Amino acid sequence: MAVKQDMTVKRRKPSAHNRNGNASQEFQGLSVVPVKRKRRRHTFLRALFRLFLTAVLIFSGAYIWNNWDMLEPENIVYWLNDKLAGGQSGDGFPVEISGSSVLSLTKANDGLALLTDTSLVVLNSKGGELYRRQHGFSNPVMRTEGKRILLADIGGSRMKVETRAGTTIEMTTDNNIISASIGENGYFALVTDSSGGHTSEVVVYNRKLEKIYHWYDRDLVILDAALSPDGRSMTVVGVMADGGAMKYAVKMLYFNKKEPVAVYDGHDMMVFAVGYFPNGTIAVIGDGAVWIFNEKGTIRQRHSYNDRQLAGYTIWDSSVSVALRDFGGKESGAVMTINPSGDQAYTMPFEGAFRSIASHGSNMLLLTSDYLYRADSSGVRYTSDVIRDGRMISTMGNKVIILGLTTLDEHNLPTTKS
Repeated sequence: MAVKQDMTVKRRKPSAHNRNGNASQEFQGLSVVPVKRKRRRHTFLRALFRLFLTAVLIFSGAYIWNNWDMLEPENIVYWLNDKLAGGQSGDGFPVEISGSSVLSLTKANDGLALLTDTSLVVLNSKGGELYRRQHGFSNPVMRTEGKRILLADIGGSRMKVETRAGTTIEMTTDNNIISASIGENGYFALVTDSSGGHTSEVVVYNRKLEKIYHWYDRDLVILDAALSPDGRSMTVVGVMADGGAMKYAVKMLYFNKKEPVAVYDGHDMMVFAVGYFPNGTIAVIGDGAVWIFNEKGTIRQRHSYNDRQLAGYTIWDSSVSVALRDFGGKESGAVMTINPSGDQAYTMPFEGAFRSIASHGSNMLLLTSDYLYRADSSGVRYTSDVIRDGRMISTMGNKVIILGLTTLDEHNLPTTKS
């Protein structure tokens, strides 16, 4: 194969004896000489720039993928309104609570979510209402994930998913709802009772209300379900009768398989709550122990409560914490915190009657009748005095939000070591 090169033609001067010769003789002195191509400079800098540009594009694509919900047009409008147009309005805390009973409160992407016996209310950092939605449920529960808030009527047949933009999903089930869960990708699971020879069932839907998985259980009364972070599986927990005794069970279900990939069961204990850590490991809460499973259920670790009684719990990204009350009516106890690895992180004693437990980053927060406690990831305890009528706690930003009998107030994180 020929290689094309740049060439130039040089004419040699004819010698004296043939200077006056014919034209054909003149061309006998021609020769072809290749021209040396000029060496390009800055080749290394160009390659480095291309690598940098590629890295920026990959990083930008990953960021957009992971934060797509925040980059949707409606969220950009809300952000501009909040940051540029003074949308974060409110008179600050404390906020008076009247006319309804607060059943639960938790942090959400948009602010602080309060579930009352009549409405869902979301407050901003200044105590102003971002939105309020009537639910009309007799026994409502609330589950939050990102910008979505799921409301379900336990013992009823209605549920809905709310966002700041409005009610995105509203549906009625064929059977009465036992529990509900919502995942990171907007998928949600509804646990209901059943008929036709089954005791209970769980159905998983996507954001378009398309059914992607349906599990019927003949024996187990499913009490709770949780969806995995990758959206490909879930774990259910519940109880069943076994020869006159109570038996509990934990089942790991993959959406592409017909049967559970793992089942763990036992006797003389109840399990009633389950949740996932970001790495895919699973925390199961029972009335006598807490378990940590790997995603396939092949590895498990159990931590018993021994001589204490469960008062409350919280499952969060960094750990699972259970508040354990001393038997005998004593107003004291301890919080046991377990890492996603299954190892016990610490046990923190507390004084006073248990009120509420929550998380803040890598910290655990505990409210009792005497103190507000904070424990960091290594178990160092911090305390502060709080209002005596405090009933529930949550967080918003770097503030602790405490619900009293008639007001919702904010407090600083405890900083006094004890």
